[in-house]
Amino acid sequence: MNIIKENINPLIIKLGKGKEKKYFSEEPIIIGACPRSGTTILLSILGAHERIYAIPKQTYAFDKWMEETDPHSGKITYTPFRIDRLYRELLLRRIPWGAKRWLEKTPKHIRSFAKIIDYFDERVKLINVIRDGRDVVTSKHPKHNPGQYWVSVGRWVSDVSIGLSLSQHPC
Repeated sequence: MNIIKENINPLIIKLGKGKEKKYFSEEPIIIGACPRSGTTILLSILGAHERIYAIPKQTYAFDKWMEETDPHSGKITYTPFRIDRLYRELLLRRIPWGAKRWLEKTPKHIRSFAKIIDYFDERVKLINVIRDGRDVVTSKHPKHNPGQYWVSVGRWVSDVSIGLSLSQHPC
């Protein structure tokens, strides 16, 4: 990490947490899924609710984690490596009056749902979108390689399996 980010990111996190505390009194919502499963339309639908502020961009804030082990207890904790991306979005955007929680969607976050639950001490709502695999693997992305299929069968199976493994969790 360069010297500017080392100095700026902690400030972004601190200010972003302050804004989060000021505006949002309810648990955040995080949407995850296999790509091409309908997360964007779900973000739009939920974001239309007056009590939900939908972050318009994918933050990838929860896709890389730092692992720390407590030397005394041996307990392992995880901290999102790029949480500054989430707080940067909160700082740069006007939060509508009446919004009580934020909503973020990055499909890849399905792979971090267990860590996200721990990070938020279970004070988070997770949405796992599952779309028919036949539709997902035959879907083409309009901006990235428009002539090619975007998701492999293996990726769909992996992402859906991860999400289903947490289906009994109350978050």
